[in-house]
Amino acid sequence: MSVSRNVNISLADDKVIRKGSGIQLIFGVLLLIISVWVQLVTNIGVYLYVLLPVGIVLIISSFLIIINQYDRAVVLRLGVYKRQIRPGIHTRIPLIDNVLVIDIREKVRGNLTLREC
Repeated sequence: MSVSRNVNISLADDKVIRKGSGIQLIFGVLLLIISVWVQLVTNIGVYLYVLLPVGIVLIISSFLIIINQYDRAVVLRLGVYKRQIRPGIHTRIPLIDNVLVIDIREKVRGNLTLREC
């Protein structure tokens, strides 16, 4: 009985995934600061022309989230329910919006109890 209870708990944990933590935004801003600082210190424009676009792309991508066809998502703004989003590309505010993605696919489970024949 305890084995099936543990299996049910582990399968229930896989249904909700949290997406979008804001690490991309922080990393993009750091790249922008580093590229400008290196340009000012060394006067070599190569670092500015390479790191600046990478930082901008990271910042823009932190505002976008992609929901797969078999998922639905709930947006929590500062922990309060804001809206439900369907599959596709959507925008969010990094570090403020938490996106909880729920897998709606059916999963087949076998019976784990032992039966005497």
